[in-house]
Amino acid sequence: MIEEYRKEIDKLDNLIVKLFLERNEISKKISKEKKKYNKNILDSSRENEIIDRFSKLYDEDIEYIKKLYKTIFEISKSIQENENEK
Repeated sequence: MIEEYRKEIDKLDNLIVKLFLERNEISKKISKEKKKYNKNILDSSRENEIIDRFSKLYDEDIEYIKKLYKTIFEISKSIQENENEK
């Protein structure tokens, strides 16, 4: 039974990585727009908006979601910083 669950997790992990990489590509596009309009990379209001949206949908697991998105936001900012240096 454990192996079956692991296979399910493997499928989900593949999907998560695929979506994560797609998200990163969009972050690169956002970076170009921010640079064009001289906007800061950090957008705390946008980050809060995302967390608030998830808080309303997934109240029970929101602490885990916050941890996940804190990491995602940091990666996204790093991607944008790297794009701005090009």
